[in-house]
Amino acid sequence: IYSSSAAMLEDSSEGQITPRFKRPRSKASQTIDKISRRMDQLLEKQPAIKPKEEHEIFEAYAAEKLIDQIWQLIAQK
Repeated sequence: IYSSSAAMLEDSSEGQITPRFKRPRSKASQTIDKISRRMDQLLEKQPAIKPKEEHEIFEAYAAEKLIDQIWQLIAQK
């Protein structure tokens, strides 16, 4: 079984076989790699969030949750 698998790998004319007898890269894996590279590029282009903005975002979230809880308490009475 091993010798036939090795022979199949040696007969491949793709030229994309990496060491350790890995299978040739398929079109699907090439597409996934391309998409992941584009996503990485988009992340690099995004401006970093400043710490002050992080606090403001959290404060707005916390305030919204507190207001929701207050309205729930009022509705229960």
